Amino acid sequence: SIPWDTMVGVSRRSWARNEHSIETTIEYNKKFEGEDHITIPFLAKDELIEETLKNYKNKGERNG
Repeated sequence: SIPWDTMVGVSRRSWARNEHSIETTIEYNKKFEGEDHITIPFLAKDELIEETLKNYKNKGERNG
């Protein structure tokens, strides 16, 4: 259970956008392909998030 507990911590950190945790998770998934798998986050570009929020805010102002 120690490896499982360790990888849960690594996985949690990868969802916090820790680059080294994401790298470790990718390596883990390759090593244990077909046996075990950790879901990793898709990292959107900050510009995409900012533009999306800006458009959402502008849409709300037009409808309000």
